[in-house]
Amino acid sequence: MNNDHIVNVHHLNIYANELAGRMRKALNIADGMINFQECLKVVDAVEQIGQHLSLMNNQGDEFDALALREKFTIKHMSAARILQRLLKYPDVLQSQQDLADTINCSARSIPVYMSHLRHALNQLGLHDIIHVSYRSGYYITAKNVARIRNMVVDDGEQIARAA
Repeated sequence: MNNDHIVNVHHLNIYANELAGRMRKALNIADGMINFQECLKVVDAVEQIGQHLSLMNNQGDEFDALALREKFTIKHMSAARILQRLLKYPDVLQSQQDLADTINCSARSIPVYMSHLRHALNQLGLHDIIHVSYRSGYYITAKNVARIRNMVVDDGEQIARAA
């Protein structure tokens, strides 16, 4: 089942069972083989389930991380969630630990996700959108938030809910 077809809790349950089966297959203990790439794909898909739940409950933020990931072709969902957090609080310095707490990972992983995020934004010509304060954290200016808000408008259909 493609995660684009999750429209209700029943579909979400089917998708979760499918992911569990994929994980069991990837962790083939009987053969002593572990497919790490498939495990990472399943973990990424599991991270997206929370996004689907918030969309179904209409409790999402102004910018939806899943929509941001698709729009900007961001490699990891965690990087899209970092972008979502930075967009939610423009001109506010977010420390590595703040961002790590947002996506539930180690603060040491944040530079890696930021690299993926910067790469995706650079591919679209959005250079220097994310500002770095040495040893303090990251932030996006309100002006750049407005630029990104304009970019997420696609063919007259707004992906982000109006502020």
